[in-house]
Amino acid sequence: MKNAMMARAREAERLAGDLDVSPAEEMAAIQNPDDPEEERKIIFNSTGLLFFNSLLYNHARKARERGVTLDIKVLARATTLFLRYLPIWKFIHYAIGNLLENAVSSAAETEHPNPEVLFLFGCSPSGVYQVLVSDNGPDFEKEVLEHLGERGNTTKGSGHGNGFYSILKVVRLARASFVLREGPEKLYPYTKQIGLIFDGAGRIEIQSRRAGNLRPKDPQIILTQTGEEAYV
Repeated sequence: MKNAMMARAREAERLAGDLDVSPAEEMAAIQNPDDPEEERKIIFNSTGLLFFNSLLYNHARKARERGVTLDIKVLARATTLFLRYLPIWKFIHYAIGNLLENAVSSAAETEHPNPEVLFLFGCSPSGVYQVLVSDNGPDFEKEVLEHLGERGNTTKGSGHGNGFYSILKVVRLARASFVLREGPEKLYPYTKQIGLIFDGAGRIEIQSRRAGNLRPKDPQIILTQTGEEAYV
């Protein structure tokens, strides 16, 4: 059994290829906070995983430093998800951190008087785990959505790194679904949301009021034109 797990881990490393998961960054994400007073101000239900808790805590602390409120809602323990994806968990951990960083950066750029990010982790009755990250920052540029998943494409467009490219590579590695939602009122006060859904479906979908005007380069991306009723 141990040999099989090691083989799966090696295969995951091979498939992950050029994903840059810096050991220094990963270690930084699991450091215990130095300030006990600060620790008491950021409260959320435990995920059941110390390193996952620390990741969320550190991003909440960094968000606060940028004037952004990161609201963390943990509705399920992550232990089963962790065990299910053990050989590739460090990549999932990286993708979640990347989503949080992007959302906080976007919210920090908003003209809204109360920049906010909502992180939601939960599990459906059928056992499907979801990570939902919402923010009230500016809309994505059209080119970001049309080049979703391409190397060099990030939430800020091309030429700013490999954010979305790396996240979608992790999504495919996990055979999860990636759903990007934009407005309208059902998401209020948030303007957009990205969901990682560990359903084994491997779906990549953009739900947007702009869907009719988008021409994604990846033919596998599903476009859904939204009114409020499309949000569940």
